[in-house]
Amino acid sequence: MFIRQKKNKSGSVSVQIISKTSSRYKVVKTIGNSHTQDGVSLLLHQAKHELFKLQKQTSLFVSGDDANIESFLDSLQNAQISVIGPEL
Repeated sequence: MFIRQKKNKSGSVSVQIISKTSSRYKVVKTIGNSHTQDGVSLLLHQAKHELFKLQKQTSLFVSGDDANIESFLDSLQNAQISVIGPEL
């Protein structure tokens, strides 16, 4: 999926989210249209946010707690880990 800016006959610019499947373009969602460049940039920002939601991909290590855990795990070495259980 990607974001498309399309100039209309009236002179306004439409911002759409497009999907290409089986060699055809399909409009997934139309965000809106605007006559001004500021309005178009606002619509592009909204389209990026909506595209992220539509793809349903979560980013890794979003919170600070996760970043702290990752930095702790990076500091560990094999010599610091001991086996406890039936392997003893």
